[in-house]
Amino acid sequence: MNRKQRRAADDKAGKLFMLAQEHQKAGRLGEAKDLYKKVLTIHPNHPPTLHLLGVIALQTGALGPARGLIEQALRFDPNLAGARADLCNVLIKMGDFEAARESLQNTIKKFPNLTSAYSNLGYVLHKLNEFGEARMWCERAISIDPTFAEAHAVLGGVFLRLGKPDEARKSFARTLALRPGDAASRYNFGLAALTLGDFAEGWKGYEARRETKEYAANIRSHRQPYWDGSPLDGRTILLHAEQGAGDGIQMLRYVKMVSDRGGKIVLEIQPALAPLAASIKGVEHVVPRGETLPEIDVYASLMSLPYLFETTLDTIPDDVPYLGVNDPSDIIDIGRSDKFKVGFVWAGDPTQENNRNRSVDVAHFARLVDVPGTQFFSLQVGAAESDLSATDFAGNVTALGPKLSDYNLTASAINQLDLVISVCTSVTHLAGAMAKPVWTLLSFAPDFRWLLDREDSPWYPTMRLYRQPKMGDWEAVFTEVSRELKKLVSGAK
Repeated sequence: MNRKQRRAADDKAGKLFMLAQEHQKAGRLGEAKDLYKKVLTIHPNHPPTLHLLGVIALQTGALGPARGLIEQALRFDPNLAGARADLCNVLIKMGDFEAARESLQNTIKKFPNLTSAYSNLGYVLHKLNEFGEARMWCERAISIDPTFAEAHAVLGGVFLRLGKPDEARKSFARTLALRPGDAASRYNFGLAALTLGDFAEGWKGYEARRETKEYAANIRSHRQPYWDGSPLDGRTILLHAEQGAGDGIQMLRYVKMVSDRGGKIVLEIQPALAPLAASIKGVEHVVPRGETLPEIDVYASLMSLPYLFETTLDTIPDDVPYLGVNDPSDIIDIGRSDKFKVGFVWAGDPTQENNRNRSVDVAHFARLVDVPGTQFFSLQVGAAESDLSATDFAGNVTALGPKLSDYNLTASAINQLDLVISVCTSVTHLAGAMAKPVWTLLSFAPDFRWLLDREDSPWYPTMRLYRQPKMGDWEAVFTEVSRELKKLVSGAK
């Protein structure tokens, strides 16, 4: 190809590239992709084109191809700052946080003033549970650009994990001053406020979750209006479970209050909770999530009910029990014993974001199982159930997990126990809702509903909270629980 032909080819490639960019900005990704491919027939290793093809793959959820294309672009031009930032986004979405950390560290070396790289590294370190380092990188980003809203938002999330909700609320307030319409930050502001016991601001902010992309992706909407808390006057209302089973169990206490507004209640809930939920008075239909719903007039999430009823710390509906075994013929017989019967759970749902902090190694329970006069029953279900068999005390525990196919069966087991000891899972909520004695083991910065610095829960009168005194310190928790269990069992004799 002579110089004139090369110049003509370059000119054609440039025009195609610019047109492709226009299509991409307008959301016409298919047209943009076709044009970028034409550019590559002229310049097969054109870094900006490879990068933007990778961005299209990212936009359409093809994370593997996105990573490959952007990494290819960077091999040909390591100085593409935008490509480095987008590669980090791909790695984060893939959950490959170690690779994202390495990529961001390299990016910062090349572009020391790239503010987004600092806050992204803070986010990645947050996900890796390295909260002190995460805080440092977020604060560095803010020192470079105090108006960079994303850095304040990430820092707020880090403060929540560090057990500093007051600082978190300040960070989210700064984010909102810079990005007033940011639903995620309003939601996180609400979480911080709830943790601090400020329910007026907390539930209001918590409602902003319904405006986030994550909510829209996971919760089906309905053509009927969202309920505003007004009298129902015979209308049919759908109350739907939104988050985990524990959240649903906690908020089922509000069903009676909704019924008192004069409505006919349809409850859409997780299939495993459906048999138990059928025991609640005032519910006309229980529909396992995913099945066909009857006609409704209005709807609301169970998690919105505290906001709709303007719940404060003093007005939490704490009348327990509000759940119990629904079908007496569908029960588990755990056997008769004169010993003090204790059920326990050590791990939550592995898909929950904070699960590795809230869950505990089952080996910690060894000192509890050895308490004289006790008989232990495992209520653990799921993949973690097999952890018990690797312990030295497995032979001294009755494993009920294989029999617990739904929460009605779990409730029947709990009904026969003297005490439940559990990390923050649905079982601790169920025991509390049944008014059974329950000791909940909490990580240093637990979920908002457990508030701060208290041993009791305003949600569950029969619950006692045991908190880590410092991050990761389960040893101290089990030392205290062991001491209290010995006192309780000796007093029960």
